[in-house]
Amino acid sequence: MQRLFTILCALMLLSNMTSAFSQGSNGLQHRLKGTYHLTGTESCAEAPGGFDTTSPQLPANGFNLALLFHIQGSIAFDGIETAMATGTLMTVLPSTPAFFFPSPASTSNFSCEWTYLVGSDNSFTMQSNCTVNVVTGEIAGVTDVITGIEMTGFIGPGGNVLIVSSTEPDARTLTRSNGYTAQRLCGATYTFVRANKPFDDDGVDD
Repeated sequence: MQRLFTILCALMLLSNMTSAFSQGSNGLQHRLKGTYHLTGTESCAEAPGGFDTTSPQLPANGFNLALLFHIQGSIAFDGIETAMATGTLMTVLPSTPAFFFPSPASTSNFSCEWTYLVGSDNSFTMQSNCTVNVVTGEIAGVTDVITGIEMTGFIGPGGNVLIVSSTEPDARTLTRSNGYTAQRLCGATYTFVRANKPFDDDGVDD
């Protein structure tokens, strides 16, 4: 009888561990699952020489320029820990001298792979790497790889709306297919609106 009891306890523990793993490392990932439309804006300072992120002033090491991004697309959360986003963006270089960038605007297509973690208060954190293919503008035809993207967000009632932003400038690394490299300090704000019903009837836990 004692042996049977021990076996049953072991089986129950294994079942609980398997369930937690399937829902993510903290068991709350199922709160964020499904496909969302997204729209947002980002603003970045870009410096080929990078920034001194050890200083409170975050000074650029040499030349830097300002960038504005207007973004729309979709993102799909798998309910475990991964999300895939695709869409289009427009880049604007405000107040840039025409002799430096004759074309101060461009359009691009992007794809991003995110990992995310959901908190007990329905907040979540996201980290991503993105690939951006420039379609029009001064550098049309090049491909950018951007790493080090970090954001935080909150899940609205029923999981139908998510708000996402950067709580502080995140240091991103830009590697361009033409050999150009730079560091960016960026801020962002996004709204995600559910594009379909949850995969299960329960949706987001209240």
